[in-house]
Amino acid sequence: MRSDTEIGCYGGALTSAPVADDTPFRVPVSDLLRRPGSSRVVVVDAPAGFRVQLSRMAPDSTIRAELELSSMSGGIFARGPVTYRVVHSCSRCLTERTETNTIRVAQLFADDDADDIDYRIEGEEIDLEPMLRDEIILDWPISPSCGDACEGLGSEAESDLNDTSLREESPFAALRDLLPEAPSTDPVED
Repeated sequence: MRSDTEIGCYGGALTSAPVADDTPFRVPVSDLLRRPGSSRVVVVDAPAGFRVQLSRMAPDSTIRAELELSSMSGGIFARGPVTYRVVHSCSRCLTERTETNTIRVAQLFADDDADDIDYRIEGEEIDLEPMLRDEIILDWPISPSCGDACEGLGSEAESDLNDTSLREESPFAALRDLLPEAPSTDPVED
């Protein structure tokens, strides 16, 4: 383990987490740095525990990234598809749903010390994890929903308004018993 830390997103808050030198997300790029204009494809298939408040990576799933790394002046350009499975909890009814998403990423890993660079070449390696984390989490909805028809939760504990078996005739049905009987409208017989 290195002594420095990397910002990670765990439990809905940004926290520091140690970075391991042997992570599958660290890719050597010395061959690309020595040959400007060259490129090669790398495939990363590794687990990740990214999570925010209502979304998290699916348990026992991996991120699969098939990235073309291209050497260019100023750094290494990474682009390609990234596939992952995510579990979203509906913000209205808290029902969980799992989906598989594929996004396309395109980011520059710079070799200079400019302040406006998001991702840097570290020695002769690039760490794909921060870039993949950022791109994946930005793909997630801020307020996940199970659909437009979701009615959410009721005011009573464990009452899901989407479950029609829990619905009564009307919330005002009990009031009918409190009304006095109305006079009959039938014609009076003499």
